[in-house]
Amino acid sequence: MQKTRLSLPEIKLVGLSVRTSNTIENPASSKIGPCVQKYVEENFPAKIPHRKNKGRTFCAYSHYESDYTGEYTFYIGEEVESFGELTEGLVSHIIPSQTDNTFWCHAGCDHKGLARHLEYVSPRTRGSTTI
Repeated sequence: MQKTRLSLPEIKLVGLSVRTSNTIENPASSKIGPCVQKYVEENFPAKIPHRKNKGRTFCAYSHYESDYTGEYTFYIGEEVESFGELTEGLVSHIIPSQTDNTFWCHAGCDHKGLARHLEYVSPRTRGSTTI
């Protein structure tokens, strides 16, 4: 396994958000699914001003109340150059700049061990941000 330090710049996001928890996120009461559906069906990307990379969608989880049982905020949107005036319903979110560890695994690597290792080595404020 190869470890690399990676510096990540600040990311400004504009899009939709919803407050939820893992308990709520089941087929009967999910909030994330309807939020994503609204984002796509109502063409929210077209309503976002100052889009940096049109069509590149980010999802972020932040503002954790506690551990995996507590509430958190889910965001879906696009990166922007600046916030400016936001259309009604849109929210802004900043993912702070940071340095992180990236691990590359060769064929045959124990992925279960790697996941446990990453959990302790790199508790990231980015949470589950998809880039």
